[in-house]
Amino acid sequence: MYRDIKMRILLAALLFLWCAGSVSRAYGRAVQTARIPQLAEEADTIIVGKLLASDASAQSVRFYMEVIRVLKGTAVTGQMLDAFFSVPQGARASAGPEGGYALWFLHRTLEQNFNVLPVVKGMASFDGVCYPARGEAPARHPYDDAAPVIDKVVSEIADIVEATGAGKIAYRLPAALHPGDSPLMSELYRDWSKSSTVDIKVLGLGGRILEGELDAVLAVRQQVETLTSSMTATSLGLSLSTIRTHDPVVIRSLGEIATISDRHTPLRMGAATALEEIHNRLTIPYLVKLLNDPSPAYRRFAVSGMSKFAANVAVGRSSEEGRRALSDALDRIAARDPGIQANVKFLHFAPFSPEEDEQKYLEYWRQWSATLPQ
Repeated sequence: MYRDIKMRILLAALLFLWCAGSVSRAYGRAVQTARIPQLAEEADTIIVGKLLASDASAQSVRFYMEVIRVLKGTAVTGQMLDAFFSVPQGARASAGPEGGYALWFLHRTLEQNFNVLPVVKGMASFDGVCYPARGEAPARHPYDDAAPVIDKVVSEIADIVEATGAGKIAYRLPAALHPGDSPLMSELYRDWSKSSTVDIKVLGLGGRILEGELDAVLAVRQQVETLTSSMTATSLGLSLSTIRTHDPVVIRSLGEIATISDRHTPLRMGAATALEEIHNRLTIPYLVKLLNDPSPAYRRFAVSGMSKFAANVAVGRSSEEGRRALSDALDRIAARDPGIQANVKFLHFAPFSPEEDEQKYLEYWRQWSATLPQ
């Protein structure tokens, strides 16, 4: 009986991982921030250009620009060139602002034209085509021609971040540029984490967390009320969501961030996501608090995190591994208990669908947590 219950627990947890993986893949294909090192490698021409005009059609946009600076390739300053951007299927083309400066990643075609490599795949707006650039103003982070291409790109992006107070590119910068991509990027994240400008500080703390400097989580906890109001808080929430540690001090900080209020914020969401995925007993008191959260999203984080811990699901297990394990478990169980699949929803494991009685899950895990030794 005990072994059969354990098998049902494992099956339910694996089913959760399989479903969650399918959803993320489906949405990941739709809109995805491109990694800047890959863009820099794929592009044979990288420039800062001044947009002169753009011509949008149903399937593409043609951009006309003047070359201001050359980071990679054979273009020359002052050259006029045009580049084509293919609009994602089902999206509406968006022209750019004339006279604006941008950082462009381009690939020359056999016909000697240029195609734009978008900075956000699947996004049709101008913000997803290129990054804003400082234009012809003096550089805050100058570089010479011999510098590595990735450092030139980082310098250009750092200039616009600092000139605009982080600006609207900041929310996706941690996904595009990791601290390990360039020593300069790592140094910038550390400097930004000390900035007096809140939006830049948020960006720096998020970068340090991605680099594994978990003392940055303590800084977030100490300043959480101030940082929550930042326009770039989404990027910091995403960084928090990646934490996988058994350090009790970090888990306590994440727990306090996740439960500091019942208001939905990017920082709470990121901390709750991390607590769900750490699968450590120290997360349980905070997950129990989230069982009573007014938001169903946080209640689901709690049920999911507690069920994964109870089922001893490995931290960081990939969706492909989860699917294989689920398939193997189904094969083993089906021969012995053909009705197991029909009974999965009664096992009180995430995810639960809206039509199911959520209170059964919440009460189950409240009672379960009360049985744990103190």
